[in-house]
Amino acid sequence: VEIPEIIEIVNKRLSFPLSTMQSSAYTQERIALVGDAAHTIHPMAGLGVNSGIMDSALLANNIIKNIKTGNDIGDPIALG
Repeated sequence: VEIPEIIEIVNKRLSFPLSTMQSSAYTQERIALVGDAAHTIHPMAGLGVNSGIMDSALLANNIIKNIKTGNDIGDPIALG
């Protein structure tokens, strides 16, 4: 196997800090944040869409549980 030869470097190597942010509250009355709206994850971590899907699944399960028990699903305390 031949190793490719570097002919030319066309731009500088760049770097940027890894960081995350999260909302101070994930729920309010009749509103729930999921995915990047609730917490951002740096793209290099590779978790963005996966955490959004997991957030949505957990929220759906919590809504179903609260509907079955007769709780008001719009109450931020019920969604925890």
